[in-house]
Amino acid sequence: MAYLPLPPKEAIIYEDDDVFVCVADHPITKGHCRVIWKHPATNLSQLGQNEYLHLMRVVDQARNALAATLGAENIYLLFMDETDQAHWDLVPRYNTKGLNIFLHKPQKRYDLEVAKAVRQNWGNSVFVPKNDSRNKSKGRFAGLRGSIYFKSALVFLLLTAATLTFSQYKADSLMQKGARQDRGQQYVQAAQTLSDANGFIALPGTQNAIKAEEDKNGRWQTDAIELNKADSLQKSGQYVKALHLLEAVSADFPGYPAAQSKMKEVASHVPATASSFTNPNLVVVNDYCAVDATRAPDLIDTAIKLALTCQSTYPKIENLLQPSAYLPPHRVYFQNLAGTSYGEGGYEEGGNVYLSISYFRNHPNDVGILVHELTHVTQSYPAGPQWVKEGIADYARLELGYKTSTYNYGCNGSSNYGSGYTCSAALLKFIERKYDGGIVKTLDARMRAGTYSDAFFLYRTGLNLNQLYKACLSADCKGGQKL
Repeated sequence: MAYLPLPPKEAIIYEDDDVFVCVADHPITKGHCRVIWKHPATNLSQLGQNEYLHLMRVVDQARNALAATLGAENIYLLFMDETDQAHWDLVPRYNTKGLNIFLHKPQKRYDLEVAKAVRQNWGNSVFVPKNDSRNKSKGRFAGLRGSIYFKSALVFLLLTAATLTFSQYKADSLMQKGARQDRGQQYVQAAQTLSDANGFIALPGTQNAIKAEEDKNGRWQTDAIELNKADSLQKSGQYVKALHLLEAVSADFPGYPAAQSKMKEVASHVPATASSFTNPNLVVVNDYCAVDATRAPDLIDTAIKLALTCQSTYPKIENLLQPSAYLPPHRVYFQNLAGTSYGEGGYEEGGNVYLSISYFRNHPNDVGILVHELTHVTQSYPAGPQWVKEGIADYARLELGYKTSTYNYGCNGSSNYGSGYTCSAALLKFIERKYDGGIVKTLDARMRAGTYSDAFFLYRTGLNLNQLYKACLSADCKGGQKL
């Protein structure tokens, strides 16, 4: 605050980050105080709307504290603009008529007893700075004393003080009313109230505030039309598009009651929410589960099922195996993939999952494929046999309940444990049940560490792989290809 002259610490009545109140250095009457804006400003018009209102609230507190302390008949509120710093003078009047108080000859003194008494009446809001190293040098306020220009200015201001004070407090009241109307989304009324406030006194930033209210009203009218569109989309069963539109309206006006109510209604039909207002075919439920149906908009309902499956299943996969150091998928994409086999229903690449458009058009409910591919995402093995990787992925799918009448543990005449998928999963399930309940989790850890060898099974069970598979052929692997 080098640009301000500071009074002694004991002369400060109140201080915050923006304003301080002190007794005057040349008091006209006992208790003459100043409320000084701490930041560079030569006129009130240079203050923002909230800054101005804060300054006037402190002025009001200072006036009340002076009145409670000194028992003055009245307290004049004067704004002096002959200095380079915006401030208010509060001058108590005692047994003196009007202008006669300005006949006093101010003497330089800080009435520290008055400062102490007013501080006590200010209450718990009083804050006296801890910094004792005050700037004692004379500055811009050193000239605020009983000079000729000061007295002549006071005579003029006194004539308008009552009107100015009334106008200020009336404007302040209207500004608060306008703020309440804005919170209540009564934008037309708020603009009119702010205009009325501006009629009493030209408050800084009011014109901009009026324009902002008018802009809000325009957006409000536009969003009312959007609500009608969302209603039509909902009635035609286009719930995802309706939800996107409602989210856009809600983002424009947070807390818009009509939009919030409609969103709850539509969300009951669409349990997954969309993340992008510009892409109604992108369905997202959290940071790691996003299904992009841009290339197949007709699969949007399937995309919702897949997004919810991802949300509920990915943590279970990690719990079934072990927490992964790898990031979960950023996106699940529908793509035009060749082939009709299971493996081409979806494959994992670089943390993203790709699903065949043609496959899911024919099998829209086969969300178990996504569980298989999500397992690959969490595996990210540096090396190891493919049959182990695919076997663990199908083991996770089947253990988590994504079996079908045609897809379950087992082998057929053309497959064995080295074929991967359900036959490999059947062998792992057999070993888990018969020999080692923790075999799959331990095997997954070895694969992640890159330390797997076929001797792992001999060490854990006492049998080599061929022996284990032969035993499995009469149980879980029944019907499999004999070695």
